[in-house]
Order: sequence, then C-alpha cells, then structure tokens
Amino acid sequence: MSSFSDNWLTSAIQSGESRTLEFKAELPKDSRKWTKTIVAFANGAGGKLIIGINNKRVVTGIPHTMDIFELRDKISDTIGEMCSPQIIPDISLMNINGKQILVVEVYPGSDTPYYITAEGLERGTYIRLDATTRNADDSMLQELELRSKKRFYDELPFPSLSVERKDIEKLCEDLSLRAKHAIKMDDLVNMGVLQKSHRSFEATRAYGILIGKHDYTSRIQCALFKGTTRVNFI
Repeated sequence: MSSFSDNWLTSAIQSGESRTLEFKAELPKDSRKWTKTIVAFANGAGGKLIIGINNKRVVTGIPHTMDIFELRDKISDTIGEMCSPQIIPDISLMNINGKQILVVEVYPGSDTPYYITAEGLERGTYIRLDATTRNADDSMLQELELRSKKRFYDELPFPSLSVERKDIEKLCEDLSLRAKHAIKMDDLVNMGVLQKSHRSFEATRAYGILIGKHDYTSRIQCALFKGTTRVNFI
C-alpha cells in the first residue's frame, strides 16, 4: 500500500480530469463505461483511472467494508476479458487521509488499435479527446493501425498528387527560411517528404500537407511530461 504524500496525486486532484486522467467515485456496474477508457488510454499516451475520487475532485474513497484486493482482481480480470489485444494494467492501492483509492495505470500500447472485444474493431476502438472518451473515426483507426506497424500517416504515398518543380522550390525556400540553412530536394527525400522512384519523385502525405494540397485538416499535438519518461503527464 502506498501512503499519500506531496506527490503527483496532489497535483492530479487539483488539475482534474484530462487526456491521461479520469476519476470514478466507484467502479461502474456496467463494465463498458470504464473499460472503454482503459482502451482509449492504451491507444493514446497512456493514463490513470482513479477509483475513489468523484468528478468534482472530492476524495470519497472505497468503503472499508469492500474487499480491496478482490476489487483489484476483478478489474484485472475484466480488462483481460473485455479488451483486445491484451492490456496489462498496473493497479496500486493508495491512502489519502485514511481513505482508500485504487489507481489503475495503463501504459501506451504498441499493438494498436485496442478495442472492446464484444463491439469489434470498428465500433469498439476508443481514443481520448481532452477529458472525454470517444469512438475513433476511420482516419484515426487507420493511424492506429499504421502505428502498430511502425509507420505513420504522413509517410504514406500520395499518388494522386503530382510533384511540381515550382512547389518544390517554394517548399525548399520556406523550410530554408525557418531552418536558417539551405534545404534542397535531397533533404526532402531524406526527411521522407518526397520518395524517389527511378528518375522521378513521388509525393507523400507529408508533402501534400506542407504545400497545402491535402484533403484533410492537419494538426500537431504536443504533450509535456515530468522527467524523462512518459509516466507523469503534466
């Protein structure tokens, strides 16, 4: 059992729910209501589900009449039965001013997409959006599938987009200005922005995004963690 001290849990309660943190006063009887959050954590940057704190950030604790170790086993078994591929959480018991809480920590998975087995891959894949859990759309599902293969969406070929000399020159000019040194076509190939095919060059999704000729809205998400590991999300 961990004792409560001036640690990450203090700031977690003060900050409230987030992309990597969710509170539950008690474990919902409908397992889907919380296993989809476990799935979403595994599909993203990981996260912690804390049982014994309500959504108003009040520490309610787990009743002492409840067998805490039985509850911990139930959580592990439910995750094992309901989630695919296998997710192995780290479950710890903590004490806050005499009140017991359970911290279910899930680490970022390498076998994405993770999903609720009974719902299937397309309907049962979830992601975190800020402090909410949402169904993954088709593009996010594709991104998760690529991630497990160690490939990324922006590396994929964009065969419908032709590579024009004027676009390359403009892109090199813009990148050189920002990098403060000359960026040439060979650099674009080395960065995976262009792919070389025989004597010609082929566009990638990254190339389409950078020259503004891509069909989808693109965004960059940044995350800040405490220390040198992706454990404590700030």
